[in-house]
Amino acid sequence: ATWVLSNHDVVRHATRLVLPPDTDTDAWLLSGGHAPAVDPAAGLRRARAATLLMLALPGSAYLYQGEELGLPE
Repeated sequence: ATWVLSNHDVVRHATRLVLPPDTDTDAWLLSGGHAPAVDPAAGLRRARAATLLMLALPGSAYLYQGEELGLPE
């Protein structure tokens, strides 16, 4: 099995996990990331937890640039 949380075509999971569920990420990026406002600390905590879970699963894991640090978009 291979596990991945993000790729180069989507918003980084540190940002995606803190946005409200119905947010259009493309529109959010075009607004400059201002509406809706996000809490970067919450995104970092969620991203780290998701990454730790992914790395604990059996099989291979792909980490994209900056994911290991929990970098936001």
